[in-house]
Amino acid sequence: MQQIKNEFKNGYKFLILDRDGVVNITKPNGYISSFSEFVFTDGFKSNIKLLSECFDRIFITTNQAGIGKGIMTENELLTLHECMLSEIKKLGGSIDKVYYSKGIDDTDKTRKPNTGMAENIKRDFPDIDFSKTIVVGDSFADRLFANRINAKFILV
Repeated sequence: MQQIKNEFKNGYKFLILDRDGVVNITKPNGYISSFSEFVFTDGFKSNIKLLSECFDRIFITTNQAGIGKGIMTENELLTLHECMLSEIKKLGGSIDKVYYSKGIDDTDKTRKPNTGMAENIKRDFPDIDFSKTIVVGDSFADRLFANRINAKFILV
């Protein structure tokens, strides 16, 4: 998280966080389908308040193929995200919006590394400048996503 704080000083104003692996601990060999299975990463819990004070906008993006595969419903995901956002608020943090893809493969334009979620962010928040944005992720798909929208990428 120190690298993120340093980049803020370099003029970056916006933050896009991958969910699984950055915001929460990834469930090995499975999908998190309810908030009871959701565990924040230590780094996220200890830094979200400061990050929220630093950045103009913070978004979470997440590929959720479990919906497309019928493992969970979209309503279950929305409930999980509502609980997650409530807990983030209790930690002193603020997330502008959560974006997700239910696509099961890369033919879905919203599934990272494709740029559909970024296009949706730009539609909803026209002030965002991706060249002043940091994408924090834990995968090659996150890196490609950042490259495709001309954002800085930080691997965690």
